[in-house]
Amino acid sequence: MFMTNVLNHLILLPTTRLANKHFGLFAHYVSRMANTRDHSSYSDPSIYTTNKLEIDWKINFSTQTISGSVNIFLEKVCPDNLNPNILLDTRDLKIHSVHVNSEPVKWHLKPITVQAFGSCLEIIPNTASNRYDVKIDYETSPDSSALQWLGPQLTADRRQPFMFSQCQAIHARSLLPCQDTPTSKFPFEAKVTAPKETVVIMGAKRIAEPLLTDDKHLTYHFKQSVPIPSYLIAIACGDLVSRKIGPRSSVWAEPSIVDKAAYEFSETEQMILAAENICGPYVWDIYDILVLPPTFPYGGMENPCLTFVSPTLLAGDRSLANVIAHEIAHSWTGNLVTNSSWEDFWLNEGHTVYLERLIEERIHGSHMRHLHLSLGYKELLEEVKRLGPSDPMTKLIVDLKGIDPDEAYSRIPYEKGSLLLYYLETLYGKESMLNWLKAYVKQFSGQSLNSNTWLKFLTSQLGSDVLNPKHQLDAWMRSPGLPPWIPKFDADELLAECDSMQKLLTSSDLCSNVTEMQSLTQLWNKMSHVQRELTLRHVVDSEPLNVNNLCKIDELLQLSKQKNAEIRVQWCLICIISRYLPALDHIFEFLNSQGRMKYTRTIYRALNEWPEARERTIKNFYEQRPFMHQTTAILVERDLDLHENEETVSTT
Repeated sequence: MFMTNVLNHLILLPTTRLANKHFGLFAHYVSRMANTRDHSSYSDPSIYTTNKLEIDWKINFSTQTISGSVNIFLEKVCPDNLNPNILLDTRDLKIHSVHVNSEPVKWHLKPITVQAFGSCLEIIPNTASNRYDVKIDYETSPDSSALQWLGPQLTADRRQPFMFSQCQAIHARSLLPCQDTPTSKFPFEAKVTAPKETVVIMGAKRIAEPLLTDDKHLTYHFKQSVPIPSYLIAIACGDLVSRKIGPRSSVWAEPSIVDKAAYEFSETEQMILAAENICGPYVWDIYDILVLPPTFPYGGMENPCLTFVSPTLLAGDRSLANVIAHEIAHSWTGNLVTNSSWEDFWLNEGHTVYLERLIEERIHGSHMRHLHLSLGYKELLEEVKRLGPSDPMTKLIVDLKGIDPDEAYSRIPYEKGSLLLYYLETLYGKESMLNWLKAYVKQFSGQSLNSNTWLKFLTSQLGSDVLNPKHQLDAWMRSPGLPPWIPKFDADELLAECDSMQKLLTSSDLCSNVTEMQSLTQLWNKMSHVQRELTLRHVVDSEPLNVNNLCKIDELLQLSKQKNAEIRVQWCLICIISRYLPALDHIFEFLNSQGRMKYTRTIYRALNEWPEARERTIKNFYEQRPFMHQTTAILVERDLDLHENEETVSTT
């Protein structure tokens, strides 16, 4: 449904709040942030809105395709006598036929202008109507950017093949023709047929037991009643079983790891309850978790009813469960209240990180929230340093005209966005921000909005003082680089322990001083996983460590065998910047054991700066590329400055 323009007229600020010296500033901000077009989509929900999808799919592992049909129920936003053509997003789809209101119609695919955007499917209705039922028979390509197909040998149990989707940001168009923009939200129903040896699950509720359709296939039925944007359509198929982990939650995984996953995510219900207390009722009925094979490119993906997660979260001690808090938070900020385009991605992720840390605080205390705030600020510093302080992609609101949103992906919308909300908390108080957050979710539930609408609502709730030039809101949102504010965190004692640990790790006397070695081990054992990660991040920024220190640290702390992937990555980076050749084997072992972009791209970029390791790095990339997720492979290739005409390093 197209809501942004409507909301721009409906959300009126109280006259008394605008009748002051800040009215002119408000008009200035609104005019600068006006952005109602999704430049990543060919469709236009201001003309037609999608009311519902009906999906009928058959999964074919031998051809690595999904075939079938989708019925798109469209409604004209402004009923009139005009009969504009219907424009939908597609990418690498083989269209067989198109019917509108049960009649065959003319259609064509327009030429590709940006590869990532795919082709515009233009459909020409035979007659004018305010409502259209558009049925498209089609099949996906084996190269669909939304799907990854894995042979049994690439799964944990090596018994059945596996397929999963990843539609964010603009990959849904390679799964089905649609209005592939977060501006458009719709419910859907799906019928999916798959080999009977596998199990199908979707980001929706299963509404019936699977039926045996022939000797070889089962058919599943799903329904998602809450309107969602296309990027949240999700499906997986493989050798899957489940374990109940709460009154509304189950974890899904391959048989050999499902019990580990059930233990790791046993705090899920506690997190949902904390989030409900902050934002209001959980409307999705179920919250399940699917542990995917290692090639999944993200830590987690907030697909409604079914969060997809990376197996890198299975640390064995629940130390990475904050990712689940993040994905749960998306059930309100992102899935219910959604950015209207990827240029405002910070509205999804900044609010979700802010809420995630409030959830952590409810469960683990204020000190843990402030440790995560400190860690997040460190990540923001690192990201701005990597991209450069003048890079336009370090703005909160970015310009994506002609740019693949995947190329713009970084930690900026997460950490700079959440820091803005924390900054507002320091100005107006935590209670005011909690009241605002609950009101924000209630006001925009089921809708999509841009930063313009967000600012209007913020000002209506907190007052026009928000726009006072001294707060530099324009610089926060429109300027590149670091924000115009340095935060302070309420975790002095815990941060002091991090400083002490950093001094021990970098001490020139570590290898010869028994007292320092004992202090190192004792303090490490005392520290939380967040403190450990934060400390190692600071060591990465310090001078390279000498070989003796590296050897002794690994001997004492067993960092090269860490199950916590965040800590393992930082140890890899320390070894890389210190040019520690003996560590290369364990670095590549970790690199090749998982496909999470946060880790994979970071390590590849660091290795690329090490001349002695570059040849092995490129060779390793080409060997691993066939097994990598398509999005990850493309972005790593760019990170390594590899081009089609570059001479390939031999893999023999």
